[in-house]
Amino acid sequence: MALPSWPASVPSKPQLSSWSIDQLARPLLETDMDGGNVRARRKFVDVIAQMPYAIVMSATQYAAFKAFLLTDLGQGAAEFTMPVYTGTGCESKTVRIIGGANAVKVQPVGPMRLVSFSLDVRDI
Repeated sequence: MALPSWPASVPSKPQLSSWSIDQLARPLLETDMDGGNVRARRKFVDVIAQMPYAIVMSATQYAAFKAFLLTDLGQGAAEFTMPVYTGTGCESKTVRIIGGANAVKVQPVGPMRLVSFSLDVRDI
């Protein structure tokens, strides 16, 4: 089954002043050893980075995003494909909104809306 895709009518490029990568990969699983060393190993095979994302949307774009989030993504539970800004340009990536619909923050900015959320991004 194909993953849902980010709506074409909604911008995907983030506010560049807010662009960052919080983690390049998931945290390692660490186990204390009797000899004083710590054994560290990865939990996942896939490299999944965490990125905060903030996008300015018009009221119409926000309505399309909200419908996509609540309906197509099952209130934000599903993974989807989206053009993600990687620091040099946009590339299509498989992503998931961390925390689902309840983690999406919306702030009015004049007639626009600043929509912010954090993404798990595969293979950044």
